Amino acid sequence: MDTNEHTELGNALRLENTENNPYLRIDDSGVLHLRLQRFRDNNLPEPMKLEMSAGEIIAMAGDFFTEANWTMDLDLPQCDRFKSSIDLGQYLIHKKIKPKEEAALIKAYNNLASPDVSRKQIDTIYTITNSNYIPFSPTLDFYMKQLMYVFRVKNYGEMLTRNQTHFTPWSLRVYVLGHSIALRYAHLAYELKQWAKDTAYQSENPDFQSIKDSFSSNKIAPSHKTLFDLAHRYHAQALSMEFFTFHYYTDHFATGHMAMIGDLRKILQDRFGTWGSILANNLHDEINRIGVFTIRPYDPTPNENEAPTRARGDGTINSCLDQHNRKACIDGMTESLQDINDVLHGAPVPKHQSFGGLEHLPDVDFNSRQHEPLIVLSGDKVFYRKKLSIIHIISPTEYEALRENPLEHGYVELTSKWEAFKLVTKLRLFPSLYEGQVQPVSAIKKIEIMLDEHNRKPQRQPIAESSCTPEQDRSVLDWKTKALEWDNLKDRMDALDGLKKYSVLKLKRKEKPEEIPETQEDLTLEI
Repeated sequence: MDTNEHTELGNALRLENTENNPYLRIDDSGVLHLRLQRFRDNNLPEPMKLEMSAGEIIAMAGDFFTEANWTMDLDLPQCDRFKSSIDLGQYLIHKKIKPKEEAALIKAYNNLASPDVSRKQIDTIYTITNSNYIPFSPTLDFYMKQLMYVFRVKNYGEMLTRNQTHFTPWSLRVYVLGHSIALRYAHLAYELKQWAKDTAYQSENPDFQSIKDSFSSNKIAPSHKTLFDLAHRYHAQALSMEFFTFHYYTDHFATGHMAMIGDLRKILQDRFGTWGSILANNLHDEINRIGVFTIRPYDPTPNENEAPTRARGDGTINSCLDQHNRKACIDGMTESLQDINDVLHGAPVPKHQSFGGLEHLPDVDFNSRQHEPLIVLSGDKVFYRKKLSIIHIISPTEYEALRENPLEHGYVELTSKWEAFKLVTKLRLFPSLYEGQVQPVSAIKKIEIMLDEHNRKPQRQPIAESSCTPEQDRSVLDWKTKALEWDNLKDRMDALDGLKKYSVLKLKRKEKPEEIPETQEDLTLEI
């Protein structure tokens, strides 16, 4: 997601009330604002003067305020060690959290929850984001903004090049880690309130015991007011960490951050340096623009009959074709916040696999139609699409064959930094000539793809035609075909033969074919 989309999604979240917490505020529009709580010694929360909205925290986290090297303390295996990206995701969900991982994320969070961060800095970033420095060239305008960020944001360049955790499935680990920390301190806030109400309250929670011992060693008998203030701080700290983590969570909903990227994000940079990083961004941008169909692989109670969801990426969250993906993102964050609210009122801390946000997290559905990606990883080799400007929509089986043997499907191996430089030159300096455009899909090809989808998942509802107004550019999500169009008699006969052969689709004619002119034939497909 881009900066404004992160902000919009976060500010769309709603809390019923602030629990009389002086560090939280809900404005007249329903937007939540927080005074960030810095983690001090023993993770005691220290209120910052800066107040930020939920959306601002999500937007600033990760991209502008973080510890550039914090992910080095996370054990993040590559996808090639697992059967699929989803299998790696499941591993990252269930993996036990180490203290050094918590410490690393807290250190990254403290870059935002810092006395050095001011409202002026935040506003400057938004000013750069919303500026249009070079109106006639989006590419040059993008680079100008990046240059402005480098001058205005500390360590911005390092944060850009070390951003693996913004991509699936590794973003899952950040969500699980951050949500665990948030729940830990929401639980502590609950226990402090219980202690304030009952001076004899006891708990085996080591965090609670540590605070109690601290008061005791200093011979302080905390007042009701002191304990409630400390509880409010921990509550605000839990929410602040949750929103910081939501930056990575919301990135998970951008198609350019999903499984089609995978290990390529790191491999391209490692092998081809700066040019590889730029190519990874080009791949990211193309997938965001074209879109993919997604499933919810981490839903603990999946519906096997549910059709896949259309999804897009950065800059398109408010487009009609991305509306269900946007809703899923907000629903997921809402469920995650409900976990915190439940624990804040005495509910037990849920296990990792039961975290509320996991149910809605998407990833690419490889049993649905795909597009020919700009770059693919096959084995340990990198390949790029030979005809850069031409993108075909293909069946899931064809996509598997492409990944297995790219050379047989119109791809060229990328072997050197010089070749990477030439590819970057074409894509960045001459986008009007080389930017990929989705090609029209013939009626026959469409049926072949639908047959393949049905054969792979016969129990699942078919993908419904888009109800959105067709956009100027084609995408995988909308073929711009309101009714099937048949080129000639041979196409019609081939389609009928295919339907009969596979016995999957039933073909009904509303009229006798000989009574209807060829150009007006209307066919209805049923699965």
